[in-house]
Formats: sequence, structure tokens, C-alpha cells
Amino acid sequence: MSTPTVQRALWFGGLAVAAITVAGMLYWQWPEASKPLAVHTPAPLAPLDKPSAPQAIAPERKQMTATPAQQGPLVAGMADTEVDGELLLDANGNLQMQLGVRDYIDYFLSAADEAGIDAAVAAMMADAKQRLQEPALSQFVNVLGDYLAYKEASIALLSQPLTAAQQNNPQDQLGALKQGLQALDNLRREHFSPAAVEGFFGAEEAYSRYTLGVMALQQREDLSDADKQLREEALRAALPAAMQASQSKQMQALAVEEQARSLMASKTDEGQVRAFLSQHYEPKVVEAMLQEQRAEQAWDGQYQQYRQELARLRAAGMAEQDQVQAQQKLRQQWFSEEQWHKVETYDAFNDPTDEPDASSPAS
Repeated sequence: MSTPTVQRALWFGGLAVAAITVAGMLYWQWPEASKPLAVHTPAPLAPLDKPSAPQAIAPERKQMTATPAQQGPLVAGMADTEVDGELLLDANGNLQMQLGVRDYIDYFLSAADEAGIDAAVAAMMADAKQRLQEPALSQFVNVLGDYLAYKEASIALLSQPLTAAQQNNPQDQLGALKQGLQALDNLRREHFSPAAVEGFFGAEEAYSRYTLGVMALQQREDLSDADKQLREEALRAALPAAMQASQSKQMQALAVEEQARSLMASKTDEGQVRAFLSQHYEPKVVEAMLQEQRAEQAWDGQYQQYRQELARLRAAGMAEQDQVQAQQKLRQQWFSEEQWHKVETYDAFNDPTDEPDASSPAS
């Protein structure tokens, strides 16, 4: 990796502590007013009262449906910790795409550097299968595959090099950060449904907009310190409203997606599905959703054929190490490299375990 690329990753990552990464923490811990500082990012602020977290509204909420059996920690650092996040269901048993799902996934992925991604995903799936039933379990499998692909793509995005001006000029730094955050927003919308984007990242994106507003204020030479502080307080006062707007948008998106799922599951004519979606989304989004549905149907057929080949391979009585290598080669034959994370997730779900009720993911 070149020096500018390393600098961008470090610089963007450092700013992201204020603009993105810390947003997840500050979503629970709103900052109180502080005097403007002569820096390019707002300093960490003291908390006000802790607000309630926005959650998807449904006719009825169910907590995780089972308490998993005690098992050894994935890595030593997890020995005295509880599984983070929460998996909430609506009255129909659908998984609610809210921040707790992302926290749950991140809890297990935090062990990937030490235990390996395969072990982290396998442990996550073993735990999830004890907590969820269908259709929520299959919905979790699908969003996990999307999340893994998104994480990989976001790493590539943040590795783009900085220009010389972006390294040295505060205004160019702010412009680069705005562009980077917008690119990250776009990337999320390429990988997730509208409901998942709102649930996983709505609060974070709202706080990022606030942070960029504060950074822009600090570069204003036409404002006094007192004026800057007043305007910063006004930006901060808008944060609760932004959370409420995010929740409202998520509720609407969830209702529309539920209707769209019902139409697609009943094999309704694509023209009727398109007409319904066109009432709620821009044409570009409608086409993307229909294309995703076609791709998912094609994926399901391809994956089932792959599993049939895998079953024949395992029945051949090969040594375990040879079988692992043969399975990897089979994945490479049937799927593109971009699909390997998804295949691994589905295989972790489908491969035989000690649980007698394991089932395959629904389409």
C-alpha cells in the first residue's frame, strides 16, 4: 500500500472517530454544548440524558426466541462478555432490521482477526440458530451475507489515497470527508434494503451530518466564536428530530418491503410488483429491487445445484483434508469471488451440526 493510501486510511479513520465510528456510541450519549475549538473535527463532548433508542414499530415485539446453551468463548477476550445486540421479531416472526442486529453481527466479527472469519461466522450461525426460527433465521442469513460483502467493499473504499491538497488544506480535507461519507452512504444502499439502511445506519448517518456541519462552522472566518457556538447548539438540537425522522422512514420502508415480499412470494406478475414499488420508490430503486429479486432467484437455483454436487463429493468417502480442498474448488467453480462470502455463510447454515432441527435458508 502506497504512503498516500496509508495516510488516507489513517486520516479518514481518525476523522471517522468523530464522524462515523463514534456516532454509534454517541447515538446513546448525546453531547452537550461546548465552545468551538481550533481543530478540524468537533472534540468529544460530555453526555446529556440518555435518549431512548429508535426501534422499528410492529404490532407486537418478541425478544430472542431462545437462550443459547453455554459454550466456550470464541477468543479469550470474550470469556467474560455477553453477546451484544438484540434480534427482535415482529408479530409475524420477521426479523426487525434495527441497530441491534448490526451490533450482534459486529460482536462475533470482532473475533475474526484472532479466530479467523470462518470460525467467527460459524460461531455466529450456531448462536443464531438457537435464537431464531423461520422466517427470521433465513432473513438473518441473507443480511449477514450482505453485511460481509459491505464490510469488504468499505475497506477498499477507505483505502483510496489522499491528494496532496487533501493532506494539507483544511477545506480540502472537509471536502474529501464529505465525499468519503457520501460514497459510504451510497455503498450501503448498494448492499442493503432501504429498511436495513435506516435500521443499521440511520442514526450514524444523522450524526455524521451533524459532525460535518460543526466542522464547516469551525472553518467560517466570518463568524465570531459566540456565533459559532450558537449555530453548533442549533445543529445539536436537531439531532433528536433526525432520529425521529429516521424511525419514521424505517417504519414506512418496513411496511412497503413487507407488502413487496408478499407479492413476490405469491409469484405475482412482475408488472404488478413493479407498479406497486413505483408508488413508493424512484424508478432507479424499483429496477434495482426487481433485479435483486431476479438475482436472488437465480442464486437460489445455483446454490441448490452446488449443494447437490457437494453432497455427492462428501459421499465419495474422501479424507477430511481432501474434502475441504475439494469443497473450496467446488465453490470456485460455481461462484464468482464476490459471492464466496455469501456461499460460506450459507454453507455454515446448512452444514450438518449437532442440532437436529437445522434447516436450509429460504429464498
